Amino acid sequence: MSFRIPDSMLLGSLVVAVVLIGCLFMVGWLSPGKDEFYIFRNMTGRDLPPGQILAAEGQKGVTRDIHAQGWYFYNRFTRSAEASKVTEVGTDQICILKQESGDPLPEGRILAPVQRQPDGTIIKNAMGLPESQFKGELDEYLGPGKYRIHPYMYKAKLVPWSQVGAGQVGVLTKLDGLPLPAGEFIAPVKRDQQGNVLLKDGIPQSEYKGILEEVLKPGNYRVHPGLYKFETVPAVKVEAGLVGVVTARTGMPTPAGQLLAQEGQRGV
Repeated sequence: MSFRIPDSMLLGSLVVAVVLIGCLFMVGWLSPGKDEFYIFRNMTGRDLPPGQILAAEGQKGVTRDIHAQGWYFYNRFTRSAEASKVTEVGTDQICILKQESGDPLPEGRILAPVQRQPDGTIIKNAMGLPESQFKGELDEYLGPGKYRIHPYMYKAKLVPWSQVGAGQVGVLTKLDGLPLPAGEFIAPVKRDQQGNVLLKDGIPQSEYKGILEEVLKPGNYRVHPGLYKFETVPAVKVEAGLVGVVTARTGMPTPAGQLLAQEGQRGV
């Protein structure tokens, strides 16, 4: 006894097979390896306006999206994927980020201020990275660790810590900030109500541009090379049997009749 498959069933099976093969050809899939992630490019949509680097929904070009873990499926005809490596910042390094898109920097600024909450906390994006409204080198850096840095959104640069050796002090010149107050040529640092210097990673903080009034003691420091000029000078040694006399070059003038300057005054 023989059995013949109807022509209509054969035709239907062939159509299903063609559709399945077409779907498999259309669908791309990926799974990032260790220390790897993927970025995506829209193949269809509107062209990007002049000056825009990353594509939004409905635009053609590289998007902000990244995929870091697990399987991901996408349409090969409308999207392409590109693998990128995680950036590792060593224990003796910092990472400087240059943002590739945004508004021009405000007049007089050389670094792009990162976005912050009202309390000063840095706002971070889905990659765990700071962003700025402006294009340029960010005024904040990344410390030791591993980061997924979108290669079309940022350019990353690793720099070593700055070292102040024994018998030296470190002098910092802030390159970005407010102009010095009238009559001052040394940038005053921020202090708390008790007069203690406010530090960030051991570095005195100031809102002004210029040579900081406080120096760095021997040690290693995370100095942003775009924010500070760093140099070391020999520390002054007072030999036994001698005394050191200090003349303050900044502060309020010493009142008439007063021989020695007090804290916050210019003079001996």
